[in-house]
Formats: sequence, C-alpha cells, structure tokens
Amino acid sequence: MRGIAEEVVVAVRLLAHWLSFGPFIIVAAFPASALVGIDGATLHVVLLGLLAGTPGLAAIGIIIASVTVGLRSGGAALSGLLVIPLAVPLLIFGAGSLSTGGEGGLALTGAISLVLVAIAPFAGGAAIRAAREG
Repeated sequence: MRGIAEEVVVAVRLLAHWLSFGPFIIVAAFPASALVGIDGATLHVVLLGLLAGTPGLAAIGIIIASVTVGLRSGGAALSGLLVIPLAVPLLIFGAGSLSTGGEGGLALTGAISLVLVAIAPFAGGAAIRAAREG
C-alpha cells in the first residue's frame, strides 16, 4: 500500500488478529470455569493469564504469516513450524501462574507477550519487504 509503512499494516493486523480470538477466549473462560468447577480466585488468575498471553500468541501468528507469505515452495509449512517454539515459554509460564505463588509466572507471561508484540510489526514488515523485493 502506498504511503503506509509495512510495520503499521502489520501492527493493525496484529490488533485485528487479537480482537478476532482474544476477547472470545476470555469470555469463554467464564462458562468453562463453571463447568470445571474453578473457584473465583483461580478464575481471576486464569483471566489475567489469558489477558497477558493471548497478545503474544497473536504476535507469533502474525510473524508466521508474514514469513510464509513470501515463500512459494514447499518450505512454507516448515518455516511456520520453526517459529512455533516461541509459544512454548508463553504456555509454560502461563500454566505455571496457576500454581501457588505464581505471580512470577504471570509477570513473565506478560513480559514475553510484550516483547513479542513489540517485535512482531518490525519482523513482519521486514518479511513482507523481503517477499516483495525477492
């Protein structure tokens, strides 16, 4: 698009991607907690973990989509699989926040998510520029 930097486009897509699944997962946590029998304090921690972790997962999805957009061969699926391990720390620290005294897990989940959200527009913009030039 003329006059709009790729980084801005990727940042808007990141926001749209998170809005397409993040709030729905957070809302779905309420009836799921009632079905499983989770108490209010644990539900509060789960909601904070979802709020902290889902933007990072959206950023990983945006990075994978940006990297695979320029690949025309069969390596597109492989490149997506190479970026997926970035989600493992989010999942580990998010699950670790449910243990007793797991405030550190929530803080690390939020920190990793913030780093991924900060890096995603630049990584996505660079990948799109490389795909356009190559």
